[in-house]
Amino acid sequence: MESERAAAVCRKFSVPFLTARMISDRSDEAVPRMFAGGKLRGPGDVFHAIHFAGRMLVLRERLATRLSQLIEELEGA
Repeated sequence: MESERAAAVCRKFSVPFLTARMISDRSDEAVPRMFAGGKLRGPGDVFHAIHFAGRMLVLRERLATRLSQLIEELEGA
């Protein structure tokens, strides 16, 4: 996966490395075509992409906040 290269560099230089993954789509939802290399087919595709991107921004912030909390807890342990 994408993190393997970063992990290899970190191992080489003995740098701690943590990978966190976020699932970006619901099980009943497809990733918008434009994010998967496809072309827009109409206004509905634009709406879907905007809604999806907005949700990702919220989730990204939640993930960052939770990771920060976990790191703080680990430092205090």
